[in-house]
Amino acid sequence: MRRLAPVLFLLCASILSPAASGALTGAWSPDYHATGADADVLCSTVWEGEMVVGGAFAAIGPTLAPLVARWHDGAWQPVGVMPDDIERVLELHVHAGQLYALGYVSWDAYQVLALEERVWAPVGDAIPGGSTGLVIYDDALHAGRHRWDGTTWIDVLQTDGAVHDLVVHEGLLVAGGAFTSAAGVASPSVAAWDGESVVAWPGAQEHVVKELAIWGGELYAGRDFAGESITAVQRWTGDAWADVPALGVVNLARKLGDLVVTDHQLLACGYWFPIIVEPEPQPAPGARSMWGSFVLGWDGAAGETVYWVEEPSRLYTVVTDGAAMLGAGRFTRIGAPLCSNLGWLADGVMTPVTAAGLGAGGSVEHLEESYGQLAIAGSFAVIANQLSLGAMAHQSSGWLVRDLTIADQPSVAERVEQLTWHGYFLTAVVNGHFNVNAGHWWIDQWVWGDDWNVPVPADLVSHDGRVLGLASGAILDYTDHEAPPVWMDIDGHGDVLLRHPSGDLIVGGEFTAIDGTTVQNVARIGGGVVQPLGAGLPERVDALATWNGQIVAAREADGGDWSNRVLEVWDGASWQEIGFVWGRVGAMCEFQDQLVVGGAFNAIDTTWLGSLAAWDGGAWTSPGDVDGSVAALAVHLGDLWVGGDFLVAGGVPSRGLARYSTDVTGVEAGAEAALPSAPRLAAPAPNPFNPRTTGTFTLPAAGHVALEAFDARGRRVATLLDAVRPAGRHELVWEARDAAGRTLPSGTYLLRLRAGAQQEVRKALLVR
Repeated sequence: MRRLAPVLFLLCASILSPAASGALTGAWSPDYHATGADADVLCSTVWEGEMVVGGAFAAIGPTLAPLVARWHDGAWQPVGVMPDDIERVLELHVHAGQLYALGYVSWDAYQVLALEERVWAPVGDAIPGGSTGLVIYDDALHAGRHRWDGTTWIDVLQTDGAVHDLVVHEGLLVAGGAFTSAAGVASPSVAAWDGESVVAWPGAQEHVVKELAIWGGELYAGRDFAGESITAVQRWTGDAWADVPALGVVNLARKLGDLVVTDHQLLACGYWFPIIVEPEPQPAPGARSMWGSFVLGWDGAAGETVYWVEEPSRLYTVVTDGAAMLGAGRFTRIGAPLCSNLGWLADGVMTPVTAAGLGAGGSVEHLEESYGQLAIAGSFAVIANQLSLGAMAHQSSGWLVRDLTIADQPSVAERVEQLTWHGYFLTAVVNGHFNVNAGHWWIDQWVWGDDWNVPVPADLVSHDGRVLGLASGAILDYTDHEAPPVWMDIDGHGDVLLRHPSGDLIVGGEFTAIDGTTVQNVARIGGGVVQPLGAGLPERVDALATWNGQIVAAREADGGDWSNRVLEVWDGASWQEIGFVWGRVGAMCEFQDQLVVGGAFNAIDTTWLGSLAAWDGGAWTSPGDVDGSVAALAVHLGDLWVGGDFLVAGGVPSRGLARYSTDVTGVEAGAEAALPSAPRLAAPAPNPFNPRTTGTFTLPAAGHVALEAFDARGRRVATLLDAVRPAGRHELVWEARDAAGRTLPSGTYLLRLRAGAQQEVRKALLVR
């Protein structure tokens, strides 16, 4: 989520107030989660006998488990609470029962963390970014080039390039990476440190080392290469590096993800992709494809193919606890049902780690409703756990596949740039590898025009029997799917089109005239006649909607401030400002007689809001924060549908697509009838808050439960509950006071629910 700049936050913190709660009536559907992890899984380990994964995810299936999660007693659980500045976890390491993580803060700053009392505590300041690897050597923690001396990080390796991995071998700290020297000692790609100084590795490693592993007492190096194929893994024999051909090759198109040590095998996992159309022969069965992932095993004498799939995927890591194996990375199109970034591997097959979800395998950028059918389009290949590249439709009876590869010219279209309903026909402008075309869905396939060089429109809409789009400084007519002729000239450029309930067309953008008529950034077209809306608006307009019969426009803030927006309503005589948006607006619509605004923002006027807000004519409220950006809104089957690039909506895991349902009774009745399988702590409401917020939790069975509040440094400030409670839903109000009853200052606080061995944590922002 976007945040206010630090200086601006300090200036505004005293006047910003939390959003009112409950203005819209409804509840977020729990069904739109991913079938697995909702974003990349980058690393893994075994801790306390259980498999742990880390990455960029916010949830695994319906369970909120941001950045680190573990498989515990047949369910996924979050592992600790990360500081707000950690975007993803790059490494996990266990030593003497202590779990460590390497977190990504920015491209030039990584943070080492240790799990303490279920809170991830920073170990010193951030270290320079670019180098990875975590290990304990000589009783000290090492991360990349650096050693922790108890008070500060010291660059002991001083390599002239990145360190990618660290291991301890024969009393030495061994580093592999993309360097030629360490501490001035020539030692390409592999170097050692004996606790006092760098030791040159006796055998030259000619290629970049990505991974290191100790298996069977021997050192193995996994390599990277951008030229002709080389053996992926080599073994150090004591005086030279020897190839391990059974673990495959690497080249420009084929990459190694991880080396994983098990009791019986050394595993190498990785993937390939179509930079080289004909990759080198692989030690695996079946015909080769342009995409795929693999897990290969080596027992010291022979190799085997543990897993092999020929689908777009990137397998970054595997982990096993001896009884089961997980494969993890970036994928949405493998497994049955389709797995998202995480899956069980057994007998050469991947299966899901969670129940199937209805979320998208990427971002949703367009939502268009017509005649009871909702068209959905964006950057995804999977949605509702079905393969449907770029597009899908939904109606009361269920989901309708609109896969772009189902066409009279298969596999040419890859992405929907714009779409609209033209009568009963779903019409789209699509992008291929290097071409753009227009077409429509007919019976059971897409039908494209013959011209694959049509301009990409900024927006597309059906108006007066035509399909009109904004491109090339004009309004173009895309109706015939061929080279679109100019319908009207624009002196400037258009950004957004809106069908007004009257049948007129509203145009927004950055222009001074349309079809010869002087207009300023916004105009109305009816009967082929361009009409100004008063004096227009002073800055570029990039979002439009209607609300209570009035036109609403989102424009750039005064002075061409592209980072913030102003919302204005046309009342038929003049423009009236209704809100200053601290961020950008992606979409607007009318729902339950209110104006709903989505985008990438933190606040409107002085009310804290998380990328989604509602305006009732007098106040801004929130139906629930969205943790990313909102690009599309629509009302379908009486519910509010939200599309964008996000992982959580209203505290509920929702991958790219969320549904705010008006059937509150049904949602609540279902929740009461079927209690969760594990304790659940809902997001506190309101949030942000001042001076009080409500924590709501649900127990699957009666038992002892504790609800505690911690500050951002992980210190417990209050115990709200420590008692036995029956099964069902419970609420507790926290007045933002510590255990002694003292008022707490503004800041981020953590509410932690503990019930038996289960625990869940939610953040709450106090704004005084």
